[in-house]
Order: sequence, then structure tokens, then C-alpha cells
Amino acid sequence: MHSISQNVVTPIRQFQSKVASYVPFSLAELLMAAVLALILWLIIRRKWKRLLGDIVTIALVVWAGFSLLWGTYYYGEEPVEADPISVEQLTAVTRYFADMANDNYAEEPSRDVILTKSAQMNNGIGAKGIVCSKIMSLVDFSGFFFPLTGEANVNMDMPAHDLASTCAHELAHLNGVPREQEANFYAVKSSLEFGDRDYVYSAALMAYTYLGNALYSDDYDAWTEIYDSLSEDVKADLLETNEYWNQFESPVKEASNTVYESFLQGYGQTLGMKSYGACVDLLVNYYYTEAIA
Repeated sequence: MHSISQNVVTPIRQFQSKVASYVPFSLAELLMAAVLALILWLIIRRKWKRLLGDIVTIALVVWAGFSLLWGTYYYGEEPVEADPISVEQLTAVTRYFADMANDNYAEEPSRDVILTKSAQMNNGIGAKGIVCSKIMSLVDFSGFFFPLTGEANVNMDMPAHDLASTCAHELAHLNGVPREQEANFYAVKSSLEFGDRDYVYSAALMAYTYLGNALYSDDYDAWTEIYDSLSEDVKADLLETNEYWNQFESPVKEASNTVYESFLQGYGQTLGMKSYGACVDLLVNYYYTEAIA
């Protein structure tokens, strides 16, 4: 699987993403819209037998494509292991990112500028905004990598201060990082190395959110002290993110999360949706050594 992922899939993915980069819109969204239009046309024409056959065919083609162009990465590389962390280390790194968020706060960035900068960060191949982003929010998606077209796609409706870190996360997937905790870690690392203020702030917010959630459970007093140190502007952005996603609580969101959790677990991510938060150990191990100790 390692040989297939590196010698077969990676060149295909690089070719796909390069070709797709010449198109200013998401080919993934266009493809999904075309499939939906085909299904609706068959329903209207009452081509029931053909409809069933087409749905099965489309499902099998998509699944085969995902298995080859994406699933191989889960089995081609061993997960990145992180050493156990202490509460002291967690507290120090949480404070580090809280201070970074305070120092790099800026007014709400332009979403289009964030997309343009994502290409600058990733050798000319950036993330693409989805037109039907509100639908993504309804099913609790901030972004997705589409292996059939080699595109990193992001939700353009969510708060702008979260967009840069989401672009970096999806670009990590585009560059062959399959597991969510590793993609979160690389999103933070690549954003900080890029050095752009919008990306640094967005990455600091994302890192603080995951680290702060972990610290809240382990040492509430330490969490309170660090949270109180945040500027009112940073607190407002964190609150805006929570309020934005809370408005979409519904059975549709729950069903989407259940399906996606099964997908993640099916590829060996036993934590399911909690895989995103598993970046805490990776962040603490790396930044405690590199920036604090």
C-alpha cells in the first residue's frame, strides 16, 4: 500500500490538482451538481430501472475512486505517534497559542484574499470556495478534500477568521496527509511557517480551541486563567464560531456526523469525529519542545 500510494496515487493526485488549478471554480461541486441533476431528470422521466442502475453505478465508481485515490494513504503510512503529555506541558502550549492569538488579531479578513493566499502557501495550488456553502454548514462541514478531482474545498459561509486554518487543513489532505489529527497539526505548522498574519491568527485560534478544550477537562483553573487573558476581540471571534455552528443543530447534522464517523472509523480512525481533537498531543509534543522548553 505504501508503494501504491507513493508511486501511483501521488503522481495522479498531483496531476489532478495541477489541472484543476487552472479552473477558478470547484470541479468537485460541479460534478456533484451534475450527478444530482441526472438523478432528478431520471426521476422526472420515471426511468425507475435506469435510475436504480445509475445510482448503483455512480456509487460504485465513487467508492472505487475514493478507495484508490484516498483510502490507500490510510494504509500506506503508519500514524504519527505522540508521546504522553503532562498537564504542565498542555498548559504551557495552550498559553503559547492564546498569546499568539492576542498578538496577531486583525480585523475580519477578505475570504477571497484568504483563498488567494492559500495558493501562495501551497506552490500555486490553493483551496477553492464552494458556492453552496450553506448546505455544507447544514451537514456540519467546514471543508473537504475531493480525491476524484484533486481539490481542496472550503466553506465560504463560516466565520472568516476560521477560513485560513480550514484551507491549510484541506491542503494538508491534498498533499497526502489522510488522518484528521495529523491534518490539523500540519495546518497549524504550515500556517505559522507561512507567516501571513491572517493564517497565523486563524491557526492560533484553531490550536487554542483544541488545546483549551483538553485543558478545560484536565485543569479548569489553569484554563480559566488563560481564557481570561484573551483579548475581548479574540473572545468575540471564538463566540462567533460557536454561535455560527450551533444554529445548524438538527437531525440532518446528526445524521451527517453519524455517516462521517462511520467513514472515519472504516479507515481505521477509531476515534471517529474525535480524531480532529487528537491533534492536541501532536501540538503539545512539537511546540513545547520547539517554542517553550
